[in-house]
Amino acid sequence: MRFGDADDWVLLAVLHAGGGKAAGLEAILSAGDWINHAIFNYGEVRGGLARLLRAGLVRQTAAGWTPSPAAVRAIRVRGFKKQFDALSALMSASVADPRAPRLRGVTSKIFDASVQAYLKRG
Repeated sequence: MRFGDADDWVLLAVLHAGGGKAAGLEAILSAGDWINHAIFNYGEVRGGLARLLRAGLVRQTAAGWTPSPAAVRAIRVRGFKKQFDALSALMSASVADPRAPRLRGVTSKIFDASVQAYLKRG
């Protein structure tokens, strides 16, 4: 499966935002900023979550996005560089599932509101 340039960052943010449990969009933005000292743009988040969903590396629930057990296991190493490397290996071995659920509820309006909410928290 072909992933985008920021998809490993998105997956790592999902993992750290929820601690292995479901994470909402604002928490994912916060974790992404903490990891990479930058805020995702809409295309990175929407495209990344959609591709990760098709690959079975995240699930979307009413509470947000939950990483797969394989993704949780992959980041048991310490340090972002080692975690990125472990996720890259996992992602390289992933195959898209054409029956995977489609991404829901990530519109530019919702994304912008989440960014503003995150920035207001300071």
